[in-house]
Amino acid sequence: MLCSDTAIGVRLNALESAKTALEQVDVDVRALIGALNATDTVMRATNAELKTRLDALNTTDVEMKAKDTELSGRIDALNATDTELKTADALLGSRIDALNTTDAALKAEDANLSNRIDILNATDAVLKGVDDGLSSRIDALTNIYVNELNLTDKQLIVTDATLGSRIDRLNETQYELKGMDAGLSIRIDALDDSKAELQRVDTEVAAVIASLNTMGEELK
Repeated sequence: MLCSDTAIGVRLNALESAKTALEQVDVDVRALIGALNATDTVMRATNAELKTRLDALNTTDVEMKAKDTELSGRIDALNATDTELKTADALLGSRIDALNTTDAALKAEDANLSNRIDILNATDAVLKGVDDGLSSRIDALTNIYVNELNLTDKQLIVTDATLGSRIDRLNETQYELKGMDAGLSIRIDALDDSKAELQRVDTEVAAVIASLNTMGEELK
């Protein structure tokens, strides 16, 4: 009987120890549950904050996608413009090369023209000297020709007067000779012819004098 009581006492002690241990475990579990509940509250607040941030990020993502679409369109437009600019650049490069070639040709032509102008200037200087010499000679010749023309004009006037007198005398002689024989009539006809020729010569001399006078005025 004593052995049974002892065994029962041992078991009761063991049960008490187990109860005490279980009560401690229960306390620890309650503490853990409290900590977990606090953590759950914090996690719920964090989850709400993260949801808000995710909504904001989703909104930003939509805006970014719209902006990306807009930028893609602008990039496509810029690429098209870049292609056009490259084509225009190639065309302008070709035109610039042509202009450079033309510029080189024009510079060569300009140098050639400058050389020719220098030659012409030198020739002009020489011609001016010649022109001055010729002007002096022309002035001298004009003076000589004017003097000679004046002298010739005076001589022709005297000759004209002499011829006029001779014509008058011939006219008188003609009248006198008309009453004579046929031989004299022939001579009179010849004298008429001479008269006509002399009148023609006189006309030509007058024309020559007028022309020489005109030349003298031009040479002045």
